[in-house]
Amino acid sequence: MGGSVDGRVAVGLLGPLSIEVDGRPVTVTSRSQRVVLVALALRAGAVVSTASLVDTLWGDAAPPSATNSLQSHVARLRAVLGDPDLVVHREPGYRLALDRDDVDVARVTDRLAAVRAATDTATARAHLDEVLATWRGPDLAGFDDEPFTAELGHVRGLRLDALEDRGRRRLAIGDAHGALADLEEVLADDPLRERSVALAMRALATSGRTAAADARYQRHRSDLADQLGLDPSAALRALHVDLVRGRLDPVATAAPDRPEDPPTADDAGPPTAGEPRRPPVLRTSLVGRDDIVAELAAGIADGALVTVVGPGGVGKTRVCLEAARRLAAGRTCVWVELTDAHREDDVLGRTALALNRGSPPDVASSGGLADALGPAPALLLFDNCEQVAAAVAALVDGLLAVRPDLAILASSREPLHLDGEQVVRLMPLPVDPPTRSDARSAALDLFLQRAGAAVDTTDPDQLGLADRIVRRLDGLPLSLELAARQVPNLGLAALHDRLDHHLDVLVGQRSSHPAHRDLRGLIAWSTDLLDDRDHHVLRALSTWAGDLTLTMAESFLVRVGVPHREVAAAVAALVEASLVLHVPPDRHRLLDTIRAVASEQAAARGELPDLRRAHVDTIVTTLRAESPVLRGPNEAAAVGRLNRLVADLQGAVAHVRALDDPARAAELADAIRAYATPGQRIELLAAGAVAVDLLTAIPHPPVGAAQRQGARATAALHALCRGDLDRASIHAHAILEADAPGTAPAGRAWQVLGDAHLFRGEADRAEACYREQVAVGATAGDALVEVDGWIGVGLVHAYTGAVDIAREAARAAGDLATTTGNPTARAWVHYLRAEVEADHQPTLALAEAGRAIDLGATVDSHLVVGAARTARSTIRARHGDPAVALAEYREALLHWQRGGHASLQDTTLRNLAVLLARMGRDEAAATLDAAAVDVELYPAERRRVERARAAVDERLGSSAAERIRRRARHLAGHEVVAIALAAIDGLTNG
Repeated sequence: MGGSVDGRVAVGLLGPLSIEVDGRPVTVTSRSQRVVLVALALRAGAVVSTASLVDTLWGDAAPPSATNSLQSHVARLRAVLGDPDLVVHREPGYRLALDRDDVDVARVTDRLAAVRAATDTATARAHLDEVLATWRGPDLAGFDDEPFTAELGHVRGLRLDALEDRGRRRLAIGDAHGALADLEEVLADDPLRERSVALAMRALATSGRTAAADARYQRHRSDLADQLGLDPSAALRALHVDLVRGRLDPVATAAPDRPEDPPTADDAGPPTAGEPRRPPVLRTSLVGRDDIVAELAAGIADGALVTVVGPGGVGKTRVCLEAARRLAAGRTCVWVELTDAHREDDVLGRTALALNRGSPPDVASSGGLADALGPAPALLLFDNCEQVAAAVAALVDGLLAVRPDLAILASSREPLHLDGEQVVRLMPLPVDPPTRSDARSAALDLFLQRAGAAVDTTDPDQLGLADRIVRRLDGLPLSLELAARQVPNLGLAALHDRLDHHLDVLVGQRSSHPAHRDLRGLIAWSTDLLDDRDHHVLRALSTWAGDLTLTMAESFLVRVGVPHREVAAAVAALVEASLVLHVPPDRHRLLDTIRAVASEQAAARGELPDLRRAHVDTIVTTLRAESPVLRGPNEAAAVGRLNRLVADLQGAVAHVRALDDPARAAELADAIRAYATPGQRIELLAAGAVAVDLLTAIPHPPVGAAQRQGARATAALHALCRGDLDRASIHAHAILEADAPGTAPAGRAWQVLGDAHLFRGEADRAEACYREQVAVGATAGDALVEVDGWIGVGLVHAYTGAVDIAREAARAAGDLATTTGNPTARAWVHYLRAEVEADHQPTLALAEAGRAIDLGATVDSHLVVGAARTARSTIRARHGDPAVALAEYREALLHWQRGGHASLQDTTLRNLAVLLARMGRDEAAATLDAAAVDVELYPAERRRVERARAAVDERLGSSAAERIRRRARHLAGHEVVAIALAAIDGLTNG
């Protein structure tokens, strides 16, 4: 590991844990701090969730105070490293704020990606030499007893990959001795690694050591039989035959079978003289494809050309083989495997060999092949045509001209483009059940079948985890097969936690071709067939996490240099190549696996920063266009469109953080507020905090005043939602000090200050702020700002008992909301009326709360829906059936827990504590009351809380009640919610 300079910190994991600060070694003596550091370093630059870190530290033995203990370990680790900003808290956990080059594992991973992209042998060798020189000893030495099993396997695999690749490149330039040294080192660690066995055989043969090459093969065959009960693959056996016959090409390479273990020619059994090569028999059941297999069988039953197209790993071969099996009776069925074909001669030769009628030169023409088929009904299956699609099309065209009765089935990434061709596009398996009554989707069924006893299907938690895995893997059969193989090795939870690195985790054991050894190779095989423009478009689209319209694709791709007139054609070409999915009616997206590989390729070319900037700019443009619609009567339409972009909105927030670009961060934060605030999207409001951090850190950033204050307004709302009232107020005051009166950010600043005072119980100060907001809205002609101000005024007087003033504010807000037609504004008015009438007309109040919930739900305004649910819970607790109120409180708590609005969650807990005290659940009541933030309560609420506290103290005794309250003050928010839900369940189920 190189030294750290200019204040940099460097972490080494490839050997004993090593830390350098300013080039000086630093020792972390605490076991827990070392574990946290390693867990963060292994995902350098990424956020590691609190839950994952707790699991890494304690596993199943995590104490109740695990979250607080983790915070303590992080604080001490920061002190040891000497810089509090090195370990950054970012929801939902922490990240190590280091460049990837400062963590040796990440640096090695990136260098290997560069090797894959390098076409120059010298450059590749230099990268490989650098990579291999990084190891200082056994990986993660000293952590054998820690829960880093999967990471150790990944790191070990990196070194073996590097050694194997260097051996292959040495062999290609004639350095057989150096190649053999690398390969033997690989095989000493992993004797069953077939690609290294094949390369070692070539290196030995090249050195004139044929007997040693044969011994290497025999040893591998023996090891396979002893350890796995398997024979060497057909490819390795063929290599051995070439060795024995003295015709081994030292430069060619061999590699393992597809990880999904599809059938090989050998699986069908050797053909007898004159008998064609039959389609092999599937070794595992086909799941979720009955309809498409039936469609294929019907389509080719009477002679036709059908091409099955789809992305790599979707199972085209398996579907075609099953369709051929159903049609085998009474037909001559011939399987032509074309994975290794590159030229027209290859296609003709492979077809002739598959027919097994004389030598290839005798029949390698359309007419000769048709004659060789004979007069009987025949089915030809051309498998993996993508590399030679034009040659296959020419051959098929010629065959059908001579034998129009032929049935021809082809599998390819793209159609053959022949007249009369029926194209069947094979999609990933559905991740949703076909009907609500079905328990499992086809994707989940496949995963569970392949995982077998490693998953307990009677355990709902395991089924839920398995379902999340198959959804994350897009239902792609190859990914599901590979993931299922890893369940016995890693366990479901560990596999799920490591899906961010699924290209490295989901690997196969053996395969028949280099392209099919793992997911990365499979997708790279497809992208290699693209021209430069389409490959550039694919790498660019990998920046998008979800789907996008063609209009958005045009807006984005023009920003990265693709001419507008070419975008539609490029996207269509990628759809045809099965690398981009068309999502009817008008959207497109990449499968996660394809996205991951294309993103790696973009990173290797240094394109990611420009792509991320273009992505953010496109998102900002989209948000600006939707903003007027969000504020009007058609809010639901805009919300629906933006809901489909949530993953990319989250990605844009991550991009501006990674780019250290204050101008873009401020633009994004300002634009995102109108959508994120009503929807309670706190992770999107975090864009404001990111922008303010960057604006503060960079002197004189080139950001306009409007964007700067808009970003502060978003940061203030973010802090308010998280319950940090002080920080929210600081941001709001900064806006008011820097901005001219009467602007929209000033209106939002007054609202944040009013809300902060309202939550603290400071009625007079809250009302003054809300009335300032009303004035700003009236001056600026912004009716929505004015509505929100009147809502605040009304709430202040509802809470303090001034009902007439509160009703007048509700009327003013209602009149304005009606003029806008905006559903969220109208829902807030209904909520205000519910709060106003809660203790005066409870029946009316419940109806108004219901209207707020129903109307808010139509536009996903989770903030008003949650507030109205809390209000309805409290009204029912005071004036209705406690059992119904408990159910309402449960829904409200779960709502706030999902959304993360800490202040409103505290209000709900405090109100629930009063009801629990009335129902005799004293310990839970005392816990919830004490855990909620201590604020000044409004008179009516204060009287209710004081009566509940007195009742609890009388029944438990003052000393016992105080002990419970002291313990409660140290609980984390999720722990308090868990106690509340348990108390509710105990009462409703008892």
